[in-house]
Amino acid sequence: MWECPDLIRIQDQAGSLHEFLAFCPQRSAEELGQKQGRSFAGYIPLSSRVLDIASVDTGKFTFWDYGFDFYAPQSFVDERGRTILFAWMGQPDTPYITKPTGLGFWQCLTVPRLITLNMSGLLCAYPVPELARLHTRSVQVSDRTLVFPENRADILIRGIYDDFCLIVDDALEVFLWAAMWASASFNQRLPADVQKDDALSLMPKRSES
Repeated sequence: MWECPDLIRIQDQAGSLHEFLAFCPQRSAEELGQKQGRSFAGYIPLSSRVLDIASVDTGKFTFWDYGFDFYAPQSFVDERGRTILFAWMGQPDTPYITKPTGLGFWQCLTVPRLITLNMSGLLCAYPVPELARLHTRSVQVSDRTLVFPENRADILIRGIYDDFCLIVDDALEVFLWAAMWASASFNQRLPADVQKDDALSLMPKRSES
């Protein structure tokens, strides 16, 4: 089954209109030749208008996001003609081991992404520029505890060449093991455009009990 379909129409630099069918295929890893989880979110470029075609080439399926907890994205065109995309930061039918204390909900929406078309015909997603207005001041830290004035922050990590662990609010553990880089199996899981210095794993903090 293909869930959450979305039709994206976007112009290239020459002004030509391109259409993309976005959707979330379920239980179709073998069909798509992927080794991801049970649910995916991605898109397929269409050869012509969606109203004029009877089938699509699933071999051209492209993931929106190579992380996790990204599902059911939907787009709209704003008053400036920009294509903006939101997604559900969660997965259907997935048992989660964490639950926000004192909150009556799980998960949330992603930040809005600005969708553009590159020269290779692929859709690119960037945080909308308006998010920069939420930034206040930058702080550089090393080997110490930092208390954020609010419950939100952009965390940029650079120059990691050894074992590393970052714990956020005693709830999220960001870790990197130097041995990962020596593992061929790990390197093969990285997309071609991801550099080793940029790659980190994120997991809920494990209980000590």
